[in-house]
Amino acid sequence: MILQRYTGQDANDEPQYEPTGIHVQDDIRLLTVARFTAYNKHLLGYLHLGTEHGAVRNHFVRLDLFLRGQDAIRAKTEFDNLQLTINSLNRGERPDLLALAALVDRVGDTPCVDLSDEGLKRTVELLEQEGITESMVREALDEVAGKLLPA
Repeated sequence: MILQRYTGQDANDEPQYEPTGIHVQDDIRLLTVARFTAYNKHLLGYLHLGTEHGAVRNHFVRLDLFLRGQDAIRAKTEFDNLQLTINSLNRGERPDLLALAALVDRVGDTPCVDLSDEGLKRTVELLEQEGITESMVREALDEVAGKLLPA
């Protein structure tokens, strides 16, 4: 799949898009185990930890509930998740972008084959240079999830 960039509306109020140079692997039959594992690792971080400061508040709310209910095991897990979220925010990491980066075959003429954390960060830099937007990330992850995950 090639990601599309929204460019506005035509005279008939129809949305207009143009292709980017971002090529995403979205066929589960063609994904390597390493690529699928990297995608899942970062997708779980995105879904369970959060990517913005509002997620920190959500972790505090859940932590408070577990402490009030004297559920020490779940409180400890929630505290660990809170720490991971804060550390991720402080480092400027975006698990959603890293999940998408794990599925990117190439950006323009640059192949994206390094699935290490550092390699994915380099892919994120390429995505940002290509002008990827928040809505493009959300739409791509939603579309890929619809194809990769069972209904």
